[in-house]
This record gives sequence, structure tokens and C-alpha cells, in this order.
Amino acid sequence: MITEKDALIIGPPGGLTFWAFEVLRALAKKNLEGPVEVVTVGVAQPVPAPVEHTAGRLLLTNYPGVEFIDAIEGLNVPVLYMSEEPSRVVNYLKEKTNRTNIEAIRVCSASYSANLALRKGPKVAVLDREMDINLPDLLRAMCAHLNLNIEATEILSYAAHITPKEMAEGKLGAAVRKFEGVADRSPSTDELAEILIPSVLDPLAALITRHEIAAVVWPRNAFYSAERPTEMAPVSIDLMGPARMLVHGPYMHLPPGKYRAEILVDLFETERDASFRVEIHAGEVCLKRVRFASPAPGRFAAAFEFLHPNAGPELQAQIITERGALDGRLSLLQVSFMPQQ
Repeated sequence: MITEKDALIIGPPGGLTFWAFEVLRALAKKNLEGPVEVVTVGVAQPVPAPVEHTAGRLLLTNYPGVEFIDAIEGLNVPVLYMSEEPSRVVNYLKEKTNRTNIEAIRVCSASYSANLALRKGPKVAVLDREMDINLPDLLRAMCAHLNLNIEATEILSYAAHITPKEMAEGKLGAAVRKFEGVADRSPSTDELAEILIPSVLDPLAALITRHEIAAVVWPRNAFYSAERPTEMAPVSIDLMGPARMLVHGPYMHLPPGKYRAEILVDLFETERDASFRVEIHAGEVCLKRVRFASPAPGRFAAAFEFLHPNAGPELQAQIITERGALDGRLSLLQVSFMPQQ
């Protein structure tokens, strides 16, 4: 349960967010009106009811669910959002949790579930890792936005505590690097990550920082073969054989909202009565089912709209051939999703 006395701190599971969580846990203890309760909310975890007679709460999460989104849209609560490049977040997850690239990207996509709501939030402040700001000024601004009343001497003392020893003046980037304790190096050169981070994660992250909205694109090599479920979908799929699912995946997350989806495929030597079905699933729920009958050979684009109502479930697209075939091939190019405002 989130109330108007709460403040929300949201960010992807990277170094900047966890640094900010630690900083705010320390500062909350120094609030002049009494200690502020700090609550970390995990994946799909309900927000507990507030304790009576407290000076408010700071609610921290990497994975904002329905309660957070409803509060952003319906309550006048302050929100502090942590923004850093998705490639940094993916690297941090790999370093700290030993996840693979695709696992880290999938986790990272879940952390952007509130980003459409945050675009319109009335009291949203963004803390960007690239900000050129000294630590005392930053801590003062964070406390003011989150309604923490802390003595100026306490802020200066804590800023000095988290300043790297080799620096005369603490800056945000240096403090986060010290906290991370991992190499600040270029992102992984994994081929799949180089494709998926710009096409899947960057548009989701940019919902907060840019006015323009870009489509989220799931490219072919993010999908899985239905015949060999643990392998990526082949470039070209032989349609000969019975009706069946051809590809599925990629089990990423999108913020709740209305989307215009477009699927782009190349068809070769398909039969006149060929019939295909595209389904969009959120977890076990089918959000949309669209049928395309007798598409001509060549490049084929099909667009449709659907509503994604709830944060949380992974999304997948399935392409299914509805008739057996003696000939033909299909090549999936991409599936894209454009949020509809």
C-alpha cells in the first residue's frame, strides 16, 4: 500500500541505483523529524502498509509493479528516477550476478516497466549518472525532492565520507565508480548484446530522458526456434510439413500501455492457401491473436494494435502456420512495438 506520505526511488539494477539506495538509507536516519522508514520492494512483491507515527517512507525498487505505477499516475508523490546507459546496467549485472548477456538484458527490460507512467508523473526528478555535479549539492537536491529535512553539516559530513580519497571534490561519477568496485570499461562485444541493447533497452530507457518516442524492436536473432526451443530461430524456416508454431520469444518486458505492433517477414514460394497466425502473450495470457491468410511471396508487413495491461509478465510473440505445406520458406526479420500515447 502506497500513500501520499511516501516517496518512490526507482532505477534499473545498476551501479548508480544501488549507490543511491545506500546513500538514501544512510541519510534517512538523519531526518530531523525522526527516522524515515526505508523499504526495499522486490519483484512482484506487494508494498507493505506503512507503520504508524513515522515521518514517512522511502520505497526503493528496481522493478516497479502495478502499485508503483498506480501511485505515479494517481498520487502526488515525489519520485526519484536513476538514469544510466543500459549497456552499463547490463555489464554491472553480468559482473555481479554472473548472468549471461541475454539474461541480463531480460532483467534490465523488466526494470523499465514504469517508464511510460514516469513520462507523465507530476513530481518526477531524474538523477543521471553523467551529471556534472558535486556531491554536497546533489545530496541537498535529493533530500529536498524526497522531503528529507537534514542538517547542512550532516550532508557535508556524509558527502565527505563517500568522496574518493584521491579527489579534492566529490563528483557523482567518481563516487559511483568507487561504490561499484568493478572495472569501468567498454560494454561487452557480444554480438547479441550489441544488437539487443540498442533495439530493446535503449528505447525503453529513453522514455524518461527524451521527448520523442522510439519503437522497441525485437530482431530475429532474439527469437527461438519452435522445433529446437533452446536454439535461436534460423535465418530461414522451411514451411514444409504440418501446421505448427515456427518461432517464439524473446521473453522481454514492456511497460503497460497500448502498442502498435508490426511484424516484418520475407516469404518465399508460399502456397496460395497459406495462412499464418501471430500471437502476443504476456505470461500465460494471450493479449492478441491475428490471422493473415494467403500473403503473397515477398516482403510482408502486418500491423495491429493491442493493450498490454499489467507490469510483470514477460512478453513473447509466436508465429504459427495454420496449414500444412508442401513448399515455402519464411524468414522473420523483426517485430516492433510503438507505444501509443
